Amino acid sequence: MDSHIFKGIIISLFSRPTLVITGALIVVALVFFATKKEQSLATKRVALLVPAVHPSMYQIEQGFISTLRKELPQVVIDSYNANGDKVLMKGQVEKITSDNYDLIFTIGTNASQLTKTALTKKHKTTPLLFAAVSDPIKRGIVNPENPEDAVSGVVDSCDRNDQINLLLLAKPTIKRMLLVYDPSSNPALEEEKNKLTALFAQRGITLSSVSVFALKEIQQKVPALLGNNDVVITLTDHTVCSGMDSLIKLCNQQGITLFTSELDSNDKGAALSYGVHEAEYGIENAHKAAAILGKGIHAYAIPITPLKNFYLRAYP
Repeated sequence: MDSHIFKGIIISLFSRPTLVITGALIVVALVFFATKKEQSLATKRVALLVPAVHPSMYQIEQGFISTLRKELPQVVIDSYNANGDKVLMKGQVEKITSDNYDLIFTIGTNASQLTKTALTKKHKTTPLLFAAVSDPIKRGIVNPENPEDAVSGVVDSCDRNDQINLLLLAKPTIKRMLLVYDPSSNPALEEEKNKLTALFAQRGITLSSVSVFALKEIQQKVPALLGNNDVVITLTDHTVCSGMDSLIKLCNQQGITLFTSELDSNDKGAALSYGVHEAEYGIENAHKAAAILGKGIHAYAIPITPLKNFYLRAYP
């Protein structure tokens, strides 16, 4: 309320002795409701669960935090980072879902699955927003049989045909490729590997793969396989993204083209990169969070959306 208007009300009310008590009650009520409104905004609490530490995760996290704080300046955001530790992430999910958060934002399939399962078991209806999940229905994050499920988010909608076609424009003579990935990082990655294998085969290109379950395995397993391949390709699993510096160095040493499925590694020296601006996952979800927390819109009424703008980057 404007301070001049507020002072005017007080002067008017107290100018007549018979209205002193009434005026005092009104003033107390105005102060009470103004305070309650401010408190209601300040007590909106959001938990943000990040599964690992690497540039893509940071971009999503910062996109969400900065955008939501612009739309709801008094919101409280607690960030949890599992640092690639699945046991730690389970403990963080237990804590988050046991606390009285007004909204939870999770990044990636595993974090979103764990959180959704915990909320369901505890019969809690805390709104859940997810980012970078390729098939939320198949992964049990979204229940199409429950239209009032308090879940929304932004899906991963990568077009692998488009990705391959752009690669072949840049490197038309490819015959053999190596996929470096951690199949335990995301249940969808094995499906992505099979899809890529079939799509490359249609173009007369052989795709082999090597599984790395820890950062040290990039150095242990990959070097011996590089000489037989024209290109190394990666997906967006946390193990490889966290160890991207090592993979870039190995490929550069042997003159092998590295083609990544996220843009941030291009700044580090990956020869070619295809993907979205990761911050958009966070920005889009922040708008959804603001609608839920600021406008009272139920999560089921907010459409799940894809990111549509994919880019190809070449290292200078």
